[in-house]
Amino acid sequence: GQERFRKLWKLYFQGADIVFLLTDSTLRNILISKDMFQMIRRDAPHVPIIVIANKQDLPNALDPSIIERIVGAETHPLVAIDLTYRNDILKLLLNTAAKHVNIPVPNLPADDLLRFTDEDEVTLVE
Repeated sequence: GQERFRKLWKLYFQGADIVFLLTDSTLRNILISKDMFQMIRRDAPHVPIIVIANKQDLPNALDPSIIERIVGAETHPLVAIDLTYRNDILKLLLNTAAKHVNIPVPNLPADDLLRFTDEDEVTLVE
């Protein structure tokens, strides 16, 4: 999100299939993310944008439903340092990508769907 790269964003998002916009959950950062969301929407109007609201564990964090109303996009909570959120976010990423390419995903925990081999290859369990 650095200012010097924003002129290149249009090029990044023209070929995008999905955008995951990760933000922290403070009002200041949500307002910045709203501006980013609007720029992405302007440059790539048909690309789905999903907001992931990190730092939900902090006392000044806005609730995801409020963030959703401010930004104008589906918003999912995250606490990056808390592994209990890991499975939900992995499932969100996997299901969103699979839906986009029309591949069904079994209703299993993300760890069961994604397995990493010794060669760091990703395999999908069917």
